[in-house]
Amino acid sequence: MSTKSKKSKSVLDELKSLVNNLSDRDVKLKREFRLFEDFFDHFPVPVSMWSASRPGDITSIKDKGFFCKDAKDVKSLFECLKMREEICLSHDEACTGKNTQKFVEKDDKTYFVSVVGRKDEKENIVGASGIAWDVSSNMSILNILKEVKERLENNSITSEEILEKVNSAIQKSRINRLTSGD
Repeated sequence: MSTKSKKSKSVLDELKSLVNNLSDRDVKLKREFRLFEDFFDHFPVPVSMWSASRPGDITSIKDKGFFCKDAKDVKSLFECLKMREEICLSHDEACTGKNTQKFVEKDDKTYFVSVVGRKDEKENIVGASGIAWDVSSNMSILNILKEVKERLENNSITSEEILEKVNSAIQKSRINRLTSGD
């Protein structure tokens, strides 16, 4: 076998090896993505996530019921004007390199919203990704505890009212529902 044909065979073998390695990597990535999808679908805490291009077009979305159906861009993620404005502002800030974390309230719901810039392989910001986590039960419990504390400090609450407030907090607790099987 000539040196040229040996070199060609070596290059072909390297190419085959590279293709096999890439195929194996793709299979692993798909399996990990399916695990993530399965985890997300069965995660007991309501969380929604999205990614959008720099101009705001949705590139991927995973929703637990917070977003408008068929949202095409960050401007159409939420029906609520206040939430829409907050998300658009956070998206714009993330696209300039400023990640945001804030609480956004809508009716009786409170969401913890975090939006971060998405970078390409050259570290250029190409868009933003966000997460909206329904923390309503946590916020309700916190507010109840603050009220009880304040009223205890002012001696303006009875033990019966404390018990009523504690029971209310327990009922609002998502963790309580998870542990009690309700």
